[in-house]
Amino acid sequence: AERSGSAYTASKHGLIGLARAIAQDAGPFGVTSNAVLPGWVRTAMAERSAKTEATRRGIRTDEVWRERAAIYPQKRVLEPIEVAQVIAFLCSDAAAGVNGEAVTVALGGPGRHLLARLAPSAVTGLLTRAASVDIRSRDCALSRLQ
Repeated sequence: AERSGSAYTASKHGLIGLARAIAQDAGPFGVTSNAVLPGWVRTAMAERSAKTEATRRGIRTDEVWRERAAIYPQKRVLEPIEVAQVIAFLCSDAAAGVNGEAVTVALGGPGRHLLARLAPSAVTGLLTRAASVDIRSRDCALSRLQ
């Protein structure tokens, strides 16, 4: 196991690089590509992670969620729809000028690099799916986030 999340962090930076490269390569054809980088999101995968962490630490699952929420100014975690709405915007004509960006959706709290240190397994799948969703030509599959 990695102590400081080096493999996880490298994979996320790779996805951001891929999104930016696609923005350059496909931009002349009207295609935009952006990476969406959510903080903690209340998903089934994150719930499993919270249960595993709670068991390992000998605490209740709701305590894990309270700790996760505490890192954000709003003292809560994201709901999947909040991330989906950002992706829907990026897929819309209104965001045609947004290309090659890494968009953090984290309630004003820490971004992806700190989350990698907190619990890599809990956010890997969502980040991977979200970062790949907005490689599009005006068509999105938001159901992939739910």
